Amino acid sequence: MVTINNARKILQRVDTLPLYLHAYAFHLNMRLERVLPADLLDI
Repeated sequence: MVTINNARKILQRVDTLPLYLHAYAFHLNMRLERVLPADLLDI
């Protein structure tokens, strides 16, 4: 789930974000422990 604070940060940076925006969602999932490093072995 994206919090208001995280959404605000993304919107503030939208003009300078590289094309790999999916990395932000992936990082957020790692921080919230929905995707753990060991899960990468199954991808």
